[in-house]
Amino acid sequence: MPSVSAVADYSFARPDPGALKAAGYEGVMRYVAPDNPSTHGKLIFPPEYAALEAAGLCVTLNFEWTTTRANEGNSAGYDDAQTANQQAAALGYPTWRPVYFSVDESATVDTVRAYFQGVHSQSAHPVGFYGGQGVGVELMREGLVQYLWVANAASWSGFSSWDALRAAVAPEAHLIQHLDHPLGFDGQIDHNEVLRPDYAGAVMDPQLQADLEWLIATIKGVPTNVPNFLTDIHAAVANIAPTLAQAQSNGKAIAALGQQIAAQSVAAGIDPAAIARAVLDAASARLAN
Repeated sequence: MPSVSAVADYSFARPDPGALKAAGYEGVMRYVAPDNPSTHGKLIFPPEYAALEAAGLCVTLNFEWTTTRANEGNSAGYDDAQTANQQAAALGYPTWRPVYFSVDESATVDTVRAYFQGVHSQSAHPVGFYGGQGVGVELMREGLVQYLWVANAASWSGFSSWDALRAAVAPEAHLIQHLDHPLGFDGQIDHNEVLRPDYAGAVMDPQLQADLEWLIATIKGVPTNVPNFLTDIHAAVANIAPTLAQAQSNGKAIAALGQQIAAQSVAAGIDPAAIARAVLDAASARLAN
């Protein structure tokens, strides 16, 4: 077993899930992107997702398409987030778990900001960033991403070597990709060190997770785009029960909840306060059972 937690990421290879778990990996990072002849082989589909989860591996998604995709502006981010939403939903991927978006080159915040504004506006999940450390940290400070996965290309982060990057890794970083393969699988995977245990979403107990997923499923059926609806729902959620108040302190689960509500807003003219009360009553009854 490794002395630190680790996850594997891979694209076209298909290492055995049981072997990854036995080697000491706690999870895997897997890819979503537009499905075409050049990407199809690296994408994750439901059978693989099910096999990984059955092996006890935590699956976290990463959107990766072309090297320069993040330079293509707001509309590209808008479209890519929708693609990620659709593929994540097809897998049964929980909405409170993040989807990371790759910047596979040396970049600046100015060249990718508009892309991540588009992603942020449409993602049904908390948003993560893969790439150079400095860009990721700045996007976190601007509120456009919540998770940081530092690439093993040290030059993208302004360092001359990976060792220098690792020695100065930012406290905000959740994962750092290694150059070596301490647990094996050389040529099949990249090894990633877990720096923060919530890299795959807010760390929560099973009952809290179940309550949140139930609440999200309930609210998904509520048709409204009334401007104050999100605020009222957030206020209601904060008072449902101590369990859900704990979720709000975790932060990311409630952010995902708000994005899910927004994504499902399809009609106008419904009193948001009435909806908030109905959800509160339903959730209180659920938690009382």
